[in-house]
Amino acid sequence: MKVLAFCLFTVIFNHSFGQSSYPIEGKWVPEGFGNTLYILADGKRYTYYCVSQNCDSIFNTYEANDGNHLPSVEDYTFNNDTLNIDLNFGNFLNSQIIFDCDGNIAQFQANNSNWIRLNTNLNDCNSSGLSNTHTELEPQIFPNPVNDKLHISFDEVQYGNMSIVSSSGQKIMEFTFNDNQIDLDLSQLEVGAYLVLINTTTGFYKAKFFKM
Repeated sequence: MKVLAFCLFTVIFNHSFGQSSYPIEGKWVPEGFGNTLYILADGKRYTYYCVSQNCDSIFNTYEANDGNHLPSVEDYTFNNDTLNIDLNFGNFLNSQIIFDCDGNIAQFQANNSNWIRLNTNLNDCNSSGLSNTHTELEPQIFPNPVNDKLHISFDEVQYGNMSIVSSSGQKIMEFTFNDNQIDLDLSQLEVGAYLVLINTTTGFYKAKFFKM
């Protein structure tokens, strides 16, 4: 009886503390960044880029630490459904992960972004994970690509918060606003692809833009 009780306690303890319903290891494509692949394996995140029209077929040939990845490799831990990635230079990505679509969508609670497992057909998912990408809120975001100033305009005054997230998942800037016209100075931003995430009382919106 004592052995059985100990086994039951061990199962409950492991399920409640440190054990995720789905693994984080594998190949992931950040939503909105189809030319980027992350492979998470053995506590390391490897980043791959693709310039082809058919990136998925190329990504399928890549394996962790195969030499095709970018030189920078980040350490990560995944405990209690919380992913922590050391992005170097004192920057960290730390977020609770909520899985959807049988573990094929990883929703980041810290920045309202999603990763999608490579080769996932979203049309076959019984998922609500990407349903909040667009709402009735449809701000105009221009120009795209952008050099210095990114303009965001709403049909009416909106109150909320906004953040800019890089393709690596790093939050570049975050602020609140109460206006219908917003001008962002991105002149110091490095060249690359980014997401703008907008949260207001009327809904949530995300859009991809490229900084030249």
